[in-house]
Amino acid sequence: FEEDEQEDGLDAYGEQPATISTGLIELGGGGIPHFAHPQANRYLAARQLVSEQRYMLLHQLDEHERAEVALLIATMLDDPAPLYKALWNGGKPRIADLLTLGRCLRERAPAEPAWALRIAGALASLANEGPPAMRAHALRQLHACAPALNASLEAIAGAMAPFEQFLPRLFAALPPDLAVSCMLRLAYHPRVAEPFAWQLADRVIEFASAL
Repeated sequence: FEEDEQEDGLDAYGEQPATISTGLIELGGGGIPHFAHPQANRYLAARQLVSEQRYMLLHQLDEHERAEVALLIATMLDDPAPLYKALWNGGKPRIADLLTLGRCLRERAPAEPAWALRIAGALASLANEGPPAMRAHALRQLHACAPALNASLEAIAGAMAPFEQFLPRLFAALPPDLAVSCMLRLAYHPRVAEPFAWQLADRVIEFASAL
């Protein structure tokens, strides 16, 4: 982190409530009030990061807290792309952060449709080749992200050229049922160019033959 980020971190975790409210606030050592439920601190931390737009500070938190705060941030932003960029970590996200991205994608996807494709591809890779203990979790996240993936495919249907090399690799990595559903969606889409649509139709036939 930059030096100023190290010195000026997530103050929200130490924020003291101004008044005592039964159930929400309790007194700690020395009579100092603090929030009784950790979700209150998470909300304050999320609010601070959104206000300051310093999402890399999430990496100061342990993976559980980072995930919970990230999910709150995702619901606070109209376009959570800056949050996704911070968790994506230059294309090398931690496994825990990748799973968090999958959860965030279900809450609110960025305006740029490529994010859903990136995350789906990374989750598919984790489900196929990741640590055995994480594969089932990644697969569940991948299926849960299907609506966001479908919305992304719909968004790029009229401008497929930048994605025509990536998409076949993505579909090859996806579980067969999800891959076939995605390919059929594009193959029959009126805005997808005919040559690519036929390519997808051929792939669907290949998948069906292998089942």
